[in-house]
Amino acid sequence: DRQVLQASGQTPAGNSTAQDQARTAAGPQKFKTHTVKQGETATMIARRYGVRLDALLAANPRLDPRRMKVGDTLKIP
Repeated sequence: DRQVLQASGQTPAGNSTAQDQARTAAGPQKFKTHTVKQGETATMIARRYGVRLDALLAANPRLDPRRMKVGDTLKIP
């Protein structure tokens, strides 16, 4: 029988600690992007990707939906 010894604070592979989970949650989020096309509104874009409008706006804090232009790039949460 083989025993695996672990240093204090480590967990076996496949298990994560609360610290690991917090680090993952605080890590950089990956977003899809969308390039605005003629005639699109923020509402239409949110619906297309199945996200709430408020989530789309939160992911793009500098976005003024009334001033979107063709070619603007939006982050999709």
